[in-house]
Amino acid sequence: MPPPEQLQAARYQASYQWPYLSALLYSLQPVSKPGVMTMGVDKWHRLYYDPEWVEKQPTSQLASALYHECGHLLRDHHGRAETLLNKQLAHWSLVWNLAGDCEINDDLAKEEAVKFWKEPEPAVPGMFSLPDGATVEFYYERLLKNTKVISIPVVGVGSGACGSSSGNPFPWEDPYGQGEAPGVPHAEGELIKQQVAHDVESHEKSRGTVPEWLKRWASERLSPVVDWRRELATTIRRAQDFVAGRIEYSYRRISRRVLACPEIVLPGMQQPVPWGAIVLDTSGSMSEKELARCLGEINGVLAACGLTGLRVFVTDHAVHSARKVFDASQIELVGGGGTDMRLGVAAALESRPRPNFIIVLTDGETPWPEAPIGIPLVATLVSGDKSGVPAWARKIVIPIPDSA
Repeated sequence: MPPPEQLQAARYQASYQWPYLSALLYSLQPVSKPGVMTMGVDKWHRLYYDPEWVEKQPTSQLASALYHECGHLLRDHHGRAETLLNKQLAHWSLVWNLAGDCEINDDLAKEEAVKFWKEPEPAVPGMFSLPDGATVEFYYERLLKNTKVISIPVVGVGSGACGSSSGNPFPWEDPYGQGEAPGVPHAEGELIKQQVAHDVESHEKSRGTVPEWLKRWASERLSPVVDWRRELATTIRRAQDFVAGRIEYSYRRISRRVLACPEIVLPGMQQPVPWGAIVLDTSGSMSEKELARCLGEINGVLAACGLTGLRVFVTDHAVHSARKVFDASQIELVGGGGTDMRLGVAAALESRPRPNFIIVLTDGETPWPEAPIGIPLVATLVSGDKSGVPAWARKIVIPIPDSA
């Protein structure tokens, strides 16, 4: 069933007002749910809406409501909730949802373009005598102790009932892959967020009109944790030293002496360029946050190497794709099975041109090659230190963020 005209118009207005969110806005899959009261979004990008409520709202307020729901997805409220919430306590889940609304709405209230809906009243920190600009975790801990929270009706968008995108699933949500809309897979959702981060950065450079919270979010999303210029200095230098002064004959470039022997095609001389490969772990043990961290690190590697692209081998218990990329957003995240990065390393070694170094991005839950592979191998662990990395490989450990 196509969404009502009001919702389509609101999505168009939201993408016009906040163009850097277009990829996310148009990934939302509308699902009609009478009785939801307002609207909410689950972690699979399905937008549940009450047709009666949608019909009554001006387009500008619906556009702002969509902007609000995008905030839950971008801030990863459902993922951050997993470390704090007891899944059996529904009240705690609602409080977390309310805390997430406070984190979002205090930023939205600063934007002139946002037109808040009148019913239900949007939750903002001031309603609970809390300061603006804090995190969802900060608000959650304090709202649990606030007796006023218990008496507040939880009726919809921006007031504590925004769906599993902000915490636990609500009764009106469909199981993944079922219902009116199938939902967006986690891996695809991460690529959409990556695209939004790039669009935010591009918009800021060209027009400079991006909200502060989105600029911070995009910067954190795109900035690698590892200083790859420093960490890979030795590896890249070894690769460059290997090819420096080395000359190969190739028919890709015809010899300049062809005029002296017009009847014979002579090969020209060229210097090889250092070439690297990345093996990306997309197994079922890799969380959304870890995949997002990997994408940020890949962009960091591309920027640090100064090379014209890298070949990325997407691997779980098999190698699913191997393609040259110039940006992490070009990677197709497929997998979700078991883990064996040895297969990705072997595929990289067999590829042509043969890489001069290989970087493996993984959570570490994988077997490793038993013997040195003949070129530098950099094992990058994105979820803290793990044992098992061979002594002959270079190991880089990315610490787990405190608010992961």
